[in-house]
Amino acid sequence: MPTPLLAQLSGTSDRSRFQVLRAGRIGEVAFSAGDVIVCGGEPLDGDLTVLVARGPGRPRFGRVRGIRLLGEVGEPCDAARWRPAGRILAHHGSARSFDQLELFAAA
Repeated sequence: MPTPLLAQLSGTSDRSRFQVLRAGRIGEVAFSAGDVIVCGGEPLDGDLTVLVARGPGRPRFGRVRGIRLLGEVGEPCDAARWRPAGRILAHHGSARSFDQLELFAAA
């Protein structure tokens, strides 16, 4: 299964909410098109996060390993180009229906 494709959630200026545009899997977590990802706080070592481009570019999933940022498949991501949006706090099953909510961490 390919890696999910992300975009900032439309209709909001909040830079911590993202929508999955293409389904995919990151490790054990499956994401469907239309899912909403909510980030916040500081990611801890090993946490799945959303990396946001500094400048033009589409957000992407990644992980924090110590002071390093890694992309979806473990490739290094330069901190001058990417910043973590925070820990993934919640994964909503749909952009229109919040009846499927998976909490990743306490806020």
